[in-house]
Order: sequence, then C-alpha cells, then structure tokens
Amino acid sequence: MARLCGQVLRVPIVEAAGHTGVGRFGWKDQHASLLSFSGDAYLNEMGITSRLFPDEVTKLCNIASEANNQPDPDGLDDVDHFSRFVRASKAPSRDAQLSETPMVKRGSELFDKIGCVTCHVRTLRTAPAGTKINGDTFTIPAALGEKTFHPFGDFLLHDVGTGEWDRHGDAGTLRAECLSDHVGGSEARQIPQLREQSAHSTAMGRPPAPAVDARWSVVDASRRHTATSGRSEPRDAAL
Repeated sequence: MARLCGQVLRVPIVEAAGHTGVGRFGWKDQHASLLSFSGDAYLNEMGITSRLFPDEVTKLCNIASEANNQPDPDGLDDVDHFSRFVRASKAPSRDAQLSETPMVKRGSELFDKIGCVTCHVRTLRTAPAGTKINGDTFTIPAALGEKTFHPFGDFLLHDVGTGEWDRHGDAGTLRAECLSDHVGGSEARQIPQLREQSAHSTAMGRPPAPAVDARWSVVDASRRHTATSGRSEPRDAAL
C-alpha cells in the first residue's frame, strides 16, 4: 500500500523579507504565518491594501491612497489587530454529551483503526513560550506556549484527487492538492469537499453542520480520499 503523507511546502514569510517557513495557512498552504495570511485575506477577500500587500488588485476606479490600512497610534494596523483576534480565539470544544454516546465512541475507534489519524492528527503541542518564529518577528507568549490542542489535521498539502480546488491553484503545487484541514467544527460546509469535515464531526463527537446536505455521508467522504494512496477505498470500506 502506498504511504499516506502530506507535502511540506516552504513559502515566503511576508513580514520577514528573505525568510521562509512551512506553509500552514490557506487552502494551498500558501502562507507560513497568521499575519501573512491575514494580510492576504484583507487584500484578496476585502480589497484592503496594507504594508504587507500594498498593491491593489486593480487600479481601475481606484482613488484611495495606498496603503489603505494605516497603523494606529500604538503602531498596529488593522491586519495586526485581526491576527491577534484570530490567534486568541478559542477552538470549539467537544460536545461532552455527544462524545459519550456509543455511536461516537465507535466512530472514534474506526477513525483510528482505518488510518484517518495519519493525516487528521488528533493532538499537537505548541512551542515553548519565548520561542521566536516567523523570521523572529513573533515571540510566542506564555498564553500560547506549550499548549496541547486537538486540530484533527496536519496542516500539510494532500492530493485529494478532486477538481473543486482548481480555482485555488498556485505555482509549485498540484492543482488537486489542498490543506488537510481539521475535521471538527460546527460551521456550515457549502461545497462537497468541506462536507467531509462535517461527516467526521459526528464521528468525533461534534454536532454536524446544519447547512450540510443530509445525503452526504461518511462513505462519500472516504471515497474522496482515493487519490492520497491509490488504494484507500478498500481500507475505508470499514466505515
């Protein structure tokens, strides 16, 4: 059987010129830091330029001065504040009542047995407080240092063999590759690839997303992983 693994992609750290890091943010792991990712989102999702991304996508009808996002008296701009907000946001907790049901316990056992945890890693731990990361531009504070969390993801790139991600294509990655995201959470999943996460949410003791098509099953989700190894479907049939 082919080995299941994600691809480590080193990308530029936008706020630290000349430095690179392992991509962890964005569907294509195109950013190594939360600040870089936030600046990209401000530009490409909201059209707001910043010191990190000072160039407009288009100059057509542009009458605003650049960069749109200017720092406050404390020296921090909105991208900084947004990054801090995201960094301080607590991950959704597991449903204590649902996680104790026989169905969820059995689902958790199967999750381990058939190898989902190879990529959807259950537990990770942050670096110690005081560690400098992102080209020495950020020092991990005590509030975030040596914390155990449960992402159910490895934040690496995986070729899942579907076509929905072509619009996210970036140079240097396969068009079908995307971030191995967490499988928990209660937000609505609007496209088929993301419905996989909601199917797994039930198995991991988290309520499924209310907007997910009820016809999308755990079996459907497992079948979408065949490209990761070429032989995963027979194994996933255990579900």
